[in-house]
Amino acid sequence: MILARLKPEQSLEEHLKLCIKAFESLESTKPWNALENFKEFVKIAIVFHDSGKIFYQQRIKKGKGFIGHELLSAFIVDEFLKCEDLNVCFDFRVLIDAIVLYHHYAMGLKIREEKFLREFKDGFSVGEEEMFEEILKEHEEIVLGLLGLEKSRTKKAMKRVNDAVVSHLEKGFLQYRFIFKNLRYINKEIWDRFVADKVFRKLMMLGVNAMTIVDYLGVKLDRGKETEFSKVIEEFVLLHRENLNNL
Repeated sequence: MILARLKPEQSLEEHLKLCIKAFESLESTKPWNALENFKEFVKIAIVFHDSGKIFYQQRIKKGKGFIGHELLSAFIVDEFLKCEDLNVCFDFRVLIDAIVLYHHYAMGLKIREEKFLREFKDGFSVGEEEMFEEILKEHEEIVLGLLGLEKSRTKKAMKRVNDAVVSHLEKGFLQYRFIFKNLRYINKEIWDRFVADKVFRKLMMLGVNAMTIVDYLGVKLDRGKETEFSKVIEEFVLLHRENLNNL
């Protein structure tokens, strides 16, 4: 079972299902109305936003966290969207990348990368090869089950993802330098569009906000208690809920 959280224990699949349910609960809010024609792309971002955690399963079981997982999630979703069978245009690919890459932080990619490099200066072990192959299979099954796209195309895109992941592994260690080099290129594309394109800017801000909301609402309650921040998120949703007849 791929974990998204250890205390309380929550599987990646459970977290993503709760996130999708939370996203659907935004249906009668102003942010949702603005994103309505884009909701399929936001759902892709939701399904992949924690995919980077597949690399951390050995660490989480030792009580360590997922530092920098959003960077690796962006790498995974970008590889997925590059699949020609999905026919996702470059601008939408960059937009989905942006939502995943920035679902925890508004900016500061260089600082987050430096923090990651300090944490893993002695190498990033993903565990035994056989165990990690099982993780890749489980992750693929989760994506196929939740994404809702045509199965054969999704499978081809996931094969591309898995091949890319394996190509960056060496003797059980993730070779992340090239991944970060590619992320810097993706980040430049994101911010070039953010500055120059008003529509892209609007969709990116709304998409990141929606992702932040559903990510917190998708967290399993600890002993049945909400966190203070989760309460704030729910207040935010209520604040933006609207009666469409009054528009």
